[in-house]
Amino acid sequence: MANDDGMTYADAPLRLGRSLDIATNRYQVSGAIRSVGANASLPTDTTDVLLETGLPAVDADEVTVGDQLRIGGQTVATVETINAHATRDPNQHRVLVGLTLATISDGDTTRFGVTPVRRGNTLSLATDEYELDGRIQRVGTLEPPGTPTIRTVTLEISEVREDFAETFHAGMTERADDETIARVTNVDVEPSTLITTGDDGSVNVVDHPINRDVTLTTDLQVREATTGTTFKGRSLQQGSTVVLDLGTTTIEATVVNADA
Repeated sequence: MANDDGMTYADAPLRLGRSLDIATNRYQVSGAIRSVGANASLPTDTTDVLLETGLPAVDADEVTVGDQLRIGGQTVATVETINAHATRDPNQHRVLVGLTLATISDGDTTRFGVTPVRRGNTLSLATDEYELDGRIQRVGTLEPPGTPTIRTVTLEISEVREDFAETFHAGMTERADDETIARVTNVDVEPSTLITTGDDGSVNVVDHPINRDVTLTTDLQVREATTGTTFKGRSLQQGSTVVLDLGTTTIEATVVNADA
């Protein structure tokens, strides 16, 4: 309200720097006054970010380009890009979401609500269908770093049962957003090795009677940057592991050769 001393709130003048606590039946906020007057406002803008989060697979399927996240009837974020990737847990996906945020300029700081829009900070947003609670990976862009390309990569799965090894075949794929991001082009199955000790103390290397080593030649959709090559947003190099959802099975395989 206004009186002879100017604008007041909670029986005290509204002055720069004063701290306020405001509570409604839906939310509670605290902050400090930055400007006073009839036209007091903060400059607004839009900011692109790339957010990484984990979602149940059923929720990941609900995230769609064009989704709008609204607060109080106002659009505060729009989904521009979506890349959902399988994890070791078939019921859980790792999701990279490109968002355009409605932001405010607070001096030299760009904020989404009260959160500074910086790499590493977390954001929480929700629609009626799903919640996004993730970490900002990039600011000013909707895509991961690097140039997309196809690279031939050799993968290995060690010591699996023979009946499981026989389920792999050329032509198996992983798809995301109607694109093929991994394709198996060749499969080689060999007996795993077993080290035994003879009665005379000799050490022998023999074929394992049950276990098999599976070598997969694959074409992977990767991104190449000056900092290295990534697949599904993770570093791709000899010795690293990748998770592939090949439709009938989800596997974790070791990179044997990524230089092809």
